[in-house]
Amino acid sequence: MRWFANADEAWVKDGKLQMTDSRLDYMDAAVELYQNKYVAFATEWSAAWYASMAGELPKNDTSGEATSETTQVFSYVMPSWGALVIRDNAKDNKGNFGVAKGICSFFGGGTFIGVNEFSDNQEEAKKFVEFCTLNEDVAQWWLEESDGDNVAIKSVLEANKDYENPSFGNQKTYEFFAEEASAVDYSLITRYDTAIGDAFGQAIEAIQKGEKDKETALKDFYLEVQSVYPEIEVPTV
Repeated sequence: MRWFANADEAWVKDGKLQMTDSRLDYMDAAVELYQNKYVAFATEWSAAWYASMAGELPKNDTSGEATSETTQVFSYVMPSWGALVIRDNAKDNKGNFGVAKGICSFFGGGTFIGVNEFSDNQEEAKKFVEFCTLNEDVAQWWLEESDGDNVAIKSVLEANKDYENPSFGNQKTYEFFAEEASAVDYSLITRYDTAIGDAFGQAIEAIQKGEKDKETALKDFYLEVQSVYPEIEVPTV
């Protein structure tokens, strides 16, 4: 659910940390899901998390220990590339999942190649990056080669909007991703997001596990933000 933390406002605006009502509601929801055991306690990227995509798995308790009960995961909150993760691990469950919109549109990841400032061939390197990321023919090739991956070129997604993805019950996933790409609000993205988002997640986890109450967790979260970014004004508790 952490992808939804930027639902309505950037983390930092006019030099101030924006702790909105929706972020506090998100914190409460994450704690409620955890403490009421509405989650599978299968840590993201763990063996149990991957296995859960194929069907039922032993139900864990809050400590991560397996019990005699079984559970089945209803949904996963991931960016578009998460569709490949589910496809490649669903096994006989493939085709039973679909892609759907959450409370806000978002993206995760990016272009992890760039041009080094010390390169002797910067212009050639720039052309290579553009070839890999902005060329419509390359993007079309990758859609076909990957058999279901997403690309960040809306024109290519729209050109393939009628593609029915067999891994997701023949849903038109490219049509869905094209609509979502147009709805992403980039004004919510700041250079502070990773560090603040990680600290907010740690605050939530401390409440989930009963290590801190909400007031203490928020206070420590604000102190952490201010220690890392002294220029940011944080709320008082």
